[in-house]
Amino acid sequence: LQRERYRRRLELLRAALAEAGVDCPPPAGTFSLWVPAPGGDAWGLARWLARTAGAVVSPGEFYGEAGAGHVRVAVVQPDDQLALVAQRLAGAPAPSGDVPDAGGPHGETA
Repeated sequence: LQRERYRRRLELLRAALAEAGVDCPPPAGTFSLWVPAPGGDAWGLARWLARTAGAVVSPGEFYGEAGAGHVRVAVVQPDDQLALVAQRLAGAPAPSGDVPDAGGPHGETA
């Protein structure tokens, strides 16, 4: 039951990301997607996902050098929240790899 729930969530977000122009491989036994960032800009992809879909993800470099250039998307939120993210990604323009910086961690600027 639990395994099926996470598989369904992973597929939902993989399909939504692909529709938005961001392809990612299926995970190898985890409940996280490791999404390659366009142009290798993980921070830019993280900002794009936050602004476009309201999804907060982690730049892969948080998890070591091997994660650089990726974002980690954990599918641990309830199904309705993930469906909302997928809905927001539907028809969204693909990230370009040069998403403008929003300032500091809380959006402030100097």
